[in-house]
Parts: sequence; structure tokens; C-alpha cells
Amino acid sequence: MDNTKEEKNKETKKSSINIDNEADLEKIEADEKIDELEILRQSFEGKKVEAENYYDQLLRLRADFDNYRKRVEKEFKEVSKYGKSDIIVKLLPVVDNFEKAIATMESVKENKSIIEGISLIYRDLLDTMGKEGLKKIESAGKPFDPNLHHAIMMKDTESGEEGMVIEEMQAGYTFEDRVIRPAMVVVTKHAEAKNTENIDEDADSDRVKKGD
Repeated sequence: MDNTKEEKNKETKKSSINIDNEADLEKIEADEKIDELEILRQSFEGKKVEAENYYDQLLRLRADFDNYRKRVEKEFKEVSKYGKSDIIVKLLPVVDNFEKAIATMESVKENKSIIEGISLIYRDLLDTMGKEGLKKIESAGKPFDPNLHHAIMMKDTESGEEGMVIEEMQAGYTFEDRVIRPAMVVVTKHAEAKNTENIDEDADSDRVKKGD
């Protein structure tokens, strides 16, 4: 009887130990899973940061490429737009010669049909160049503009406004709003300004002589 009771106690104790071991095992397994999840979480966070960095780099590369593309397109347009200007500039002396020839023939009353023929060619040439972007600078009667005009002579004026273009010696032109040849012009200035300069020069000369 006592042996039976002792065996039951042993079985009960053994069962209790097994239960404790299982609980510890489950706890260990749970802790391991938590650790694995933490490792996975940290790995995910690291990959997330890495992905965000790659995405930022991609955005920067895309922005750089867009800027490069826009710059290339702009340069291509500039080359296409102004690349013809060299040819246009080389044709300007031809235009000048046409104008001189027409003026000369009109002054000597050359054959009217010849003048009309040359004038037609001249107008066709100007029209073709105009369609490409050439435009003549308006000069006569306009205020002098150093960006458009090149003054080769000054003429005194007593009643007129100073700084006005009174004569165009050579036509100027722009191409696509860019000056490719300024107009050579004669510009007015007040006669008083010249007289004042002479008076100042005479006064300076007198002062030099007195100093001597």
C-alpha cells in the first residue's frame, strides 16, 4: 500500500516536472520567435531606408536627365535658329550691292525695264531672307540707339532734337531679334555743345599760357 502511494507521488512529481519543462520550452520558443521577428523588423527597416535612398537617387537622376534633355533641346534650337545667321551675314554685302546698283541706275536714268528687273530680284532676295528671320533696322528719324546704330558722323543742329538719326549710310539688320549688323548712321548734336567745347578748350589754353 505504501509502495503504491509512493509510486503515485513519483508519477505526480514527474508529471509536474514535464509540465514545467514544456512551459519553459514554449517560453523559449516564443522568445526565439520574438527575436526572429525583431531581426526581420530591423532587416525590413534597413531595406526600407535603402529603398528610400535608391528612390531619392532615382529622382535626382531623373531630374538631372530632364535638365540635360531640356538643355540639349534648347541648344539644338539655338543652333537651328542662329546657325543660319552666318549665311545671312555673308549675303548682306550682296543686298548692299543691289541697293547701290539700283540707286546708281536710277540716278543716271538707266533703262527702266532693267531697273525693274533688278529691283524684283532684290525684293525677292529680301523677302526670302525675311522669311528666315532677317529684319531691317529702322534708323532714319529715330533716336540714336547704341544697341542698333553705329554713329560714324555727328552733325550740328540748331533747331532739331539732339541724338536723332538724320541719315543712314549703311542699313543695319537683326536676325531672330539679334543684331547681326548695326546700322551706320549720322546723328545730330546741338551746335551749342560744340561751341561750349571750343570755349572750354580756349579757356584751358589761356590758363596754360598764363601759367607759363
